[in-house]
Amino acid sequence: MKMDMHKFMASCDMDHDGMMSKAEMLKHVEKMFDKLDTKKTGKLDKKQTEQFLKDLTGYSGA
Repeated sequence: MKMDMHKFMASCDMDHDGMMSKAEMLKHVEKMFDKLDTKKTGKLDKKQTEQFLKDLTGYSGA
């Protein structure tokens, strides 16, 4: 899932003001975490953490 910075900002910008607040960004990252926490333990194992980091860094193309 490769996305550019503009798409990442748009996905975080919940109030559509063209800016990303810390709260908006944290909420977005929390949703990403929760999606990977399939057992709903509040924790990610190594495989899930690897996917989380791939998803997160995929936004920048890194």
